[in-house]
Amino acid sequence: MNPPFGTYRIGGHKIRPLHYSDQERMLAFFKSHTPDTVLSRYGYALSQMSAERATRLVNVDQHHNVALGAFGQQGNDEVLDAVARYYTTSNPEIAEFAVVVKETMRRRGLARFLFQRLCELAAAHGVKKFFAQVTVENHAMRAFISNFPHETRYIEDLGIIHYYLPIASTTQQGPLSAGQSPAKDKPERSPSPMPLN
Repeated sequence: MNPPFGTYRIGGHKIRPLHYSDQERMLAFFKSHTPDTVLSRYGYALSQMSAERATRLVNVDQHHNVALGAFGQQGNDEVLDAVARYYTTSNPEIAEFAVVVKETMRRRGLARFLFQRLCELAAAHGVKKFFAQVTVENHAMRAFISNFPHETRYIEDLGIIHYYLPIASTTQQGPLSAGQSPAKDKPERSPSPMPLN
């Protein structure tokens, strides 16, 4: 089954897959991040991104690994304001995902829209569950994930939380309603994280 790619719009942003020509936009997107955003996204302090790394992040096969961007318009050029991606793991039914939105573009629905598109594409590729590794200090990502059905497992000795989101529940049921609650937290000691970059 071919995934439902294409161009979408939300507000003034165009949603489309990343490709090789977005390398410079990816570099500018990284430079816009605050140190806290970089630490939350990459798990360690990173002062700059190499051109090689930016190329790797935008040059995605869009099948086993999918990367979407939300692009605003600045003059005659597109500006990358948000990125959502997933990587399949050794288990083809599980994929690790991440969503990053430029600080000045948050609270506009971009993260939610991108995540829903990721879920649709993942379902078309046979992925059944999303996985995310989040530090306990990353309150923004934790709050975002709490809107959707999920299970959590704490890596107590590392200050990390593993989230597991069933894609069928996310695509069919949508975000949790006000009366619903996510699954109970479960402790976990031995992580098996997959690097996103």
